[in-house]
Amino acid sequence: MISLKTIKSVFSALLLASVGSVLGSYLVACDDDGPSQPQNASMHVVSSAKDLAECEDDNDGEMVWVKGERSARICAEGEWQSAAEPLKDTVTVATDTVYTKGENVECAIENLKNKTGVKVVCNGDSIGVVYNGRNGEDGSDGKNGKNGSDGKQGSDGEDGETCKLTDNKDGKVFVVCGKDSVTFYKAMCGERPYDPENRWCIEGTILAECGYKFYNPDSLFCDIRDKRTYRYVTIGNQVWMAENLNYVNTHDETNDSIGGSWCSPDADSCARFGRYYSWPIAMDCYGDFSDAGVGCVSGQECNPQYPVRGICPEGWHLPDTTDWEILESYVNNDYRALEATGFKGWPYATDRYGFSVFPTGVVRQQGEGIVIGNVGTNMAFWTMTEVSGSTAASWDIADNRLPKFWIYDKVVLRFPIRCLKD
Repeated sequence: MISLKTIKSVFSALLLASVGSVLGSYLVACDDDGPSQPQNASMHVVSSAKDLAECEDDNDGEMVWVKGERSARICAEGEWQSAAEPLKDTVTVATDTVYTKGENVECAIENLKNKTGVKVVCNGDSIGVVYNGRNGEDGSDGKNGKNGSDGKQGSDGEDGETCKLTDNKDGKVFVVCGKDSVTFYKAMCGERPYDPENRWCIEGTILAECGYKFYNPDSLFCDIRDKRTYRYVTIGNQVWMAENLNYVNTHDETNDSIGGSWCSPDADSCARFGRYYSWPIAMDCYGDFSDAGVGCVSGQECNPQYPVRGICPEGWHLPDTTDWEILESYVNNDYRALEATGFKGWPYATDRYGFSVFPTGVVRQQGEGIVIGNVGTNMAFWTMTEVSGSTAASWDIADNRLPKFWIYDKVVLRFPIRCLKD
């Protein structure tokens, strides 16, 4: 078992090594399969764990990179510990989990000043109060009997039981009062509580992991399908993606009823401006992610029922025309506050809400090729609103007029997508 003293001296180095791509202390080179050997000439490298030397006092605290595991190990108290796992002796009281990643928390109970109970204190912060049982009240005097004799004095109630604190060192603190108990969880990153099972606390900032990348969940979310992150903004009561979707559908093909998706071959165009989708692909007509858009192809009405996830990430859906109208009302029809700045065709754009609509035009399928129009002046987004068997509605925005809805062919026209949080 690793001592808390050893953890205190080496854990900071372990955490920095395991997330070095963020902090730059031990830089880790990554490829498509994950992290490879650290770019630090002073770290010893072995092929597999069986090649590690004996972990003894002489090399206590030494860190070695194990190629076969693609991670580092640390020699601590006679055992090679994985640097990718939380140290077992670190104690944190977490919000909804029983272990932590690098935050020592010491808990104790203190008597309340009025002696009515105890409070649980973790790292100097009170996280709850449990009151002692109260003494029973004196019984009332008995009534005089017929013969006039006095009633007997009622007996005192039993004393309340003392509360005890139990800390099992796995992230939980139990306060036991007689037969009853209360469980507290707590993990803190500075002054903010966080979930150590799904979040990291790095230099006072709460970060989440998306593939091999770390991101700030206060402004980004992770599409778990392809490990891309997207910005999001809250406007009124709506939470919108602040970037165009850039997910490649596995059924990306061109035919008369389905269409496909496309993005410009220019460098970084897909990442910056996203992809352009036909309406059936936007609706997930193949049912890869839900059944709500199955059969929504060109040539037949499918009458989709709101909400439709479509090709959006999990927890998000394709907006309908009403959703876009609500957005317009939240910004008081100041559509230029939704437009990205820095484009000549949109000289009055302010992007006041960070919604960042780019004027990258619309795409039309023409034979086997793609034709782009209105670049620099317009942008349109598909809605889930169907108009007929062959048409659907888009939300169109331009710098010289208010946004409006247009009716377009489901397959011939291809537009970007902005998803709305469920």
